[in-house]
Amino acid sequence: FHRYAINHREIVIWMDLFSISQHNLHIEKPIEWWTTLHLPFIRQIGRTVLVLQPSDKPLCFQRIWCLFELYATLKGGGKVELAMTTIEEQCLLQRIVDGKEDFTNSLLSAVLVERGDSERPDEGQKMLEIIRNDMGYPGANHSITTELKKLLVQLIDLHVAKATAPSSEKKSDENSLMHLFYMSGILNDAIGN
Repeated sequence: FHRYAINHREIVIWMDLFSISQHNLHIEKPIEWWTTLHLPFIRQIGRTVLVLQPSDKPLCFQRIWCLFELYATLKGGGKVELAMTTIEEQCLLQRIVDGKEDFTNSLLSAVLVERGDSERPDEGQKMLEIIRNDMGYPGANHSITTELKKLLVQLIDLHVAKATAPSSEKKSDENSLMHLFYMSGILNDAIGN
């Protein structure tokens, strides 16, 4: 949270593992539970942390629970925050530099709500049904990838600002910075900024 200068007194962490069992195979929830309780609750929270690890194939894009929570947050006008370890962040930035558009396109194309997996296929199907009936898979995929582009631009811009600051102890490779500027521009163009 230090990256975003968030007041630690304002931080509330909701651990869905303790409030909603994603693994208890003995309790089935009707579709009404998802639409009248779970979905509005996620929207009311207003923020979701997207843990982008491993950065080359994020697990969050493979799990329907994560994709559903992203969908609900974005649909409700909430904010998505990006989180990863420092090492993973450096790896992600290096992958963007090395792979340029290929890596970035590969990362963005990994967002396919309809391929989201769940240990509980019945619940996964209910989440998919809600998304399909609301904005459809293409709409949800577009919404999530657009947000991911914005998050990547923020991350790149933050890194470039730190690396080019006069007080920066570590001078970054100019070629790498040039590639990051380039990718930031490509992503900004893609989201219409």
